[in-house]
Amino acid sequence: MQLVLNYGKAVQRVRIKRLLRENYKSIEENLKKGYSLVFLIKKNCDLLNITFNSIKSDMKTIFEKANIIVKE
Repeated sequence: MQLVLNYGKAVQRVRIKRLLRENYKSIEENLKKGYSLVFLIKKNCDLLNITFNSIKSDMKTIFEKANIIVKE
C-alpha cells in the first residue's frame, strides 16, 4: 500500500496506511474474489480527524455501490 510521497507528514501517512489496512482486513472476507483494489485519499481531506469507523463506513458504502461485497 502506498501514498503520495508529499502528502502530509510521514506520521500522518503511516497512520492513514494503518487505518486503511486494518479496515480492509476487517472487510476482506466479505468481498468477492478476483478484484484488484486501489485506495486513493483526497488531498483536501482532514488527515488529523479521520477515524477508523469513518473509513470503515466509507469502504462498505463504496464496495456496496460497486457490488463487490457480499452482504453480512
